[in-house]
Amino acid sequence: MDQRHAIMARTALLDEETAGPMRTRLLAVLATVFLLAACGGGAEEPDEVGWRTDGVQAASGPAGFGDAVAVVDGATTDLKVIVLDAATGQPRFSKAWTPSARYGAVGVGRPALFEDVVVGMQPAGFQTALAGWDAATGKELWKVEVAETFGPFPCGDLVCSEDNWSLPSAALVARDPATGDTRWSSPGSQTYVYATREVLVEQDLNQPVLRSIDPSNGQDRWRTDLRTSLGPEAAPVVTEAQLVEGTLVVESNTGPNAPNGTVGLDPATGAVRWNHPGFGLCPQPTPDVLLVCSTRSGLQRLNPATGEALWTTERFRPPSQAGPLAGVTADLETMVGSDADAKPVAIDLETGEVSEPPAGLTFTRFSSNEQAKKGPDTPAGQYLGPLDPVPWDFKASRPVQLTDADDLPEFLGLSLAGMRIFLDVSGNLRALPAG
Repeated sequence: MDQRHAIMARTALLDEETAGPMRTRLLAVLATVFLLAACGGGAEEPDEVGWRTDGVQAASGPAGFGDAVAVVDGATTDLKVIVLDAATGQPRFSKAWTPSARYGAVGVGRPALFEDVVVGMQPAGFQTALAGWDAATGKELWKVEVAETFGPFPCGDLVCSEDNWSLPSAALVARDPATGDTRWSSPGSQTYVYATREVLVEQDLNQPVLRSIDPSNGQDRWRTDLRTSLGPEAAPVVTEAQLVEGTLVVESNTGPNAPNGTVGLDPATGAVRWNHPGFGLCPQPTPDVLLVCSTRSGLQRLNPATGEALWTTERFRPPSQAGPLAGVTADLETMVGSDADAKPVAIDLETGEVSEPPAGLTFTRFSSNEQAKKGPDTPAGQYLGPLDPVPWDFKASRPVQLTDADDLPEFLGLSLAGMRIFLDVSGNLRALPAG
């Protein structure tokens, strides 16, 4: 799974009456995994098969490459990144981690892994340091200090970060992950809305423009000004976009007093294919299903090619407090969530029919905040953490322990060193032998 897998999009809790400027809007985002464990680290002997860390409280989703897996540990407010052997779960090293200032100082972020190199962020006085470490030993290979950064993340064979975002020197910078040398720089205050190792779509934070950038050289592939299609006050909302059945789906806003909507674009050209007002992006249960939701009008499934509503139900509402957000049953056919009265419901993804949630395994996201510090001497603040769904019995409201990697959906978790690696609800990493 890529570091910026589209279905792990951060999901804003929609409020049609207060949807406004994107920075204000994102301060209200509560879409991180609710983790129950605390303290410690390391790997324990497995009870049956595979391995499981002991006492890690993940504040990020896992990232991996080759035979290494890494996760930001939030067991204390002094965050650290832990790098483990993917085959055995044995810790290799840990380093101090500083949260990203992304979205108004609310993003924990996650490490970026490459062949033989882990790239992360560390406190550096009043600044932030990007650093590259040998993935086997933790030896520091390079360090670059910047005033502030959104990042890092893989872009092609390079590591990208959005540096100095609040300063005139703001730029998206691509560096060699092995040396830290700058390969290209794209000026302007911007942040990604969709990123894989092959595709990079950024948003200009000073104007409502989306840009597809060639990760190899930093050149624009296309630019789309949303005001052309959606009106003079249109702007994308700074959440991660999703690529669903060949359409890039972005949440948008058409003015300070207007509800958020959803826009579908051609990922090759940036052309706007459709606009669906009044419904923002919802937690997506599977990669090929596009759901949008509204605090007043419930939930809709859209045809990603046309934006047409396939069905609508008013029986779902995004929760406004910590707890189960939404999930999908193990057969990927039924979404589970809560209705307007906070009662659990199940929604058939094909028909929209609502029923009681079934017992048994679901893969469920949770909402909460992470408490973390920018540096050892700074006060703790609220930050966004991971969105990876975890094995959960939605009906019984309790965790499910997986023992077979075949029970894990293809879109979820990492496949490394013959193992399927994923988070459990405690925040520990779990690995099962791949089938």
